[in-house]
Amino acid sequence: MGRSGQSAQDRVALQFIKAAIDHGIRCYVGGVPFKRVLCEVFDSRSVNASAARLPRRAEYVIGISSGTITTLDRAYRSCADNPDFPYNKLAWANTSVGEARGRMLWCLMELSLSFITLHEFAHFMNGHLSLLSSLGYKAAINESRDQAFDKLTRLQQQCLELDADGTAAAFLALRQLNLVADPQNKSIACFSSPEIAIELMFFCILHFFSAASYRLHDMDTLDQETHPPHGLRVFNIINQVSRWVETRYPNALAEGVARVADRAQGIVAQFSPLDRRLDYRALANQMKDVRMANHFNEVMATWPPLQAQIEPLKHGGRPRETPKHLS
Repeated sequence: MGRSGQSAQDRVALQFIKAAIDHGIRCYVGGVPFKRVLCEVFDSRSVNASAARLPRRAEYVIGISSGTITTLDRAYRSCADNPDFPYNKLAWANTSVGEARGRMLWCLMELSLSFITLHEFAHFMNGHLSLLSSLGYKAAINESRDQAFDKLTRLQQQCLELDADGTAAAFLALRQLNLVADPQNKSIACFSSPEIAIELMFFCILHFFSAASYRLHDMDTLDQETHPPHGLRVFNIINQVSRWVETRYPNALAEGVARVADRAQGIVAQFSPLDRRLDYRALANQMKDVRMANHFNEVMATWPPLQAQIEPLKHGGRPRETPKHLS
């Protein structure tokens, strides 16, 4: 494990990060190409998270910034303090109001930090760090708009981020469905149905984008960004989870993934930080802009040749397709 966090909040976050890494490892069959994965909480104002391979050692490190953790904690506490926040109704049975609120905050923080962690995990499991190493770069990715690689186009960098997003969201959906199917969780409202579990997952992913890493983009310079526009990331995540769930578990969600995600988006828009709500609505307008659609097509056209370049560098493992309780 990396250095201890400087606060109790950071130490709890490290527990979430470690649990998410363990889940990511269990999601793969065929072995993993490392001895262990270290985790850390680091101080940074410009980087949300990072993934790196340690030199000359079969070890990787995943980190999340303390600033991101604090921002998410503040945002979720604001939600929980609002009597109209709908997820407050998912209180644990036989608990006081205060204890139920605390457990809900724990659940929301864990989901957001798990997505961030699994996104970084996907960067090395999907061969992205090996690609960078093959091009002569240090095998490390910092989630910052300032990190650029001159041997990769910006569209290729955006592809790597979308690929990591898709893997992270699919693995997190697998965990949520697994928890719903586990008989030990029948009394927990958060896992009382697949719809609620997946909706909570979408809410926490989208709320992370809104609270911790959100910004509007210049529509005329989308191809110059190192990370894809948040609107495209949301669109991609919903599509990837929809394809994954509906292909493997066609009857898992009676409402369908898209409708569940749409409901979560509405709640994020309503309960995002006050200074972000107008921007969140503006994001919806950006998604309707033809320039966004054209950019998405350009990114998708970039992926097949890049994927062919990455495939020989991957370790050979593959994602498990069935949660243990659903097999």
